Amino acid sequence: MPLLRRFVAVASLLCGATAFADSGKVDAAVARALVAKTIEQIESQGLPPVNKQEYDAAKRRLRASVAGNEKEFDRQQLYRNINQMLQTIDSGGHTMLWTHEVSERSARSAPSIDTMPSQMRVIDTAQGAALVVNLPAIRVTTPESIEAYIKTALHSIAATNGLERSCALVVDLSGQTGGAAWPQMVVLQPLFTPDNTARFVNRDNVRYALANMRYIESMKARIDQLPPNALERFRGQKFGVVYAPVTASAGEMIAVALLGESGRSRSFGAPTYGLTTGNVGVTMPDNSRLMVTTVRYALGDSPAIRGKLLPDVPAPATTAVQQAAEWVTEQSPACKAQAMQD
Repeated sequence: MPLLRRFVAVASLLCGATAFADSGKVDAAVARALVAKTIEQIESQGLPPVNKQEYDAAKRRLRASVAGNEKEFDRQQLYRNINQMLQTIDSGGHTMLWTHEVSERSARSAPSIDTMPSQMRVIDTAQGAALVVNLPAIRVTTPESIEAYIKTALHSIAATNGLERSCALVVDLSGQTGGAAWPQMVVLQPLFTPDNTARFVNRDNVRYALANMRYIESMKARIDQLPPNALERFRGQKFGVVYAPVTASAGEMIAVALLGESGRSRSFGAPTYGLTTGNVGVTMPDNSRLMVTTVRYALGDSPAIRGKLLPDVPAPATTAVQQAAEWVTEQSPACKAQAMQD
C-alpha cells in the first residue's frame, strides 16, 4: 500500500475520520510554533526517518511553507504539509498530527464501556468450558475514564454467566482497534509473569520490559475499591488469543505482551493491522494532538517486530474464537481435572 494511502487508512481505522484538519485559518505565529514543536518532538524522542535525506528535504519544505509574511495560514494545507513530513518517519504511518476536533471524534468513536458485559461469555467444548474475554478499545484516557474502564471490565468478567465452570481462557483482541493499552494490561495482569520476554525498543535500540508490572501496580494503586480480578483463576495456565484484521496499535501492543509469555499461548484468526509501534501523544500549540512514535516491540533479543502479527493458526472470524476455545480447553490441566471428576 502506498505510504499516503496507508497514512489515511490508519486515521480511518483509529478515529473514524479521513481528514486530519478541519477548515479554517491558523494565526501565523501559532503555525510557526506548531511546525517548530513538531520538529522538536520528532527529533528528540521519535523513531528515526526511513531516509534522512528525504526527511531533511521535507523539513525544509515545511519550514519554508510558514516562513512568509502572511498573518495566517490555511489550516488544512498546513496539516497536509506537516503530515507529509511525518510520513518520512519509519513508523509505517503511525506518526501523525490530528486537530483537536479529530481527536475528539476519535474518542467518541470508541465503543461504550456500557456494552462490555455482553462481550464476555463462556464457550463449551468437548474438553470443557472456556471463558472468552473481549475487551473494547479505550481512547479517552482521563484518570476517571481509565478507572471506570478497569472497574467495568473486572465487574463484567466476574458476572459472566458460567464463569464458575470455566477451566480455560481465551483473550479475543478483535475489539482492540487502537487507543490506550495499559487499562487492558491491568485487567489481564494475572496472565503476566516476571519471565515475560516482551520488550520495548527505543530509538537508541535500548530494550526494556513491555509488561511492566511496577507500572501496572501503580495504576491499580490509584483506583479506589478495585474489584477482585476473576482472571486470577487462570494464573500460570495456557491461554488462547484471537487476532483480527482490525487489531491495531494498542491492540497489537497487548498481543505482543501476551506473546511474551513464551510457550503459554496460541493465536488464532487473521493477521493484525500492522501498527506494531508505540506512540505518545503530545498537545500542540493549537490544541492539536501529535502522535509521536517512540518505540518498536520485540521478544527478548530477537529483531524488532515490523508490520502485522501473524496468527499461529489462520482461521476465519466465524470460527477463530471457537478454535481457540477448543485448543485451550484441551491444553488445560483444570479442564482435564474437571473431566476426571465428572
